[in-house]
Amino acid sequence: MPVLDTNVLIERIKNNEEISENTTEINVLEYPPILKYPKFYGKIYFLRRVDINLALKLQVERHLFEIPIGLKSFKTLENQIRI
Repeated sequence: MPVLDTNVLIERIKNNEEISENTTEINVLEYPPILKYPKFYGKIYFLRRVDINLALKLQVERHLFEIPIGLKSFKTLENQIRI
C-alpha cells in the first residue's frame, strides 16, 4: 500500500475524503490533525534510525552524480563513477 505525503493528506482532509493509505511519523509531525481525523484508516510508520541513515546516504549519493547536461562530458561522468 502506498505511503502518502503531507500535501496529499492535507488535501484529502480538506475535501473530507477517506484516507486508507499509510503515512509516516514525519507527516504526522508536519500535520498533527491527521491523528484525530476520523476518516484516516491507514497506518503510521515510525522510522528507525537505520532507515533514516540509509535514506540520507542514498540521497547524498544521488546528488553526487547529478550533473547538468552540457557541462560535463560522458567520459568525465564515467571517470567520476569509478572513484
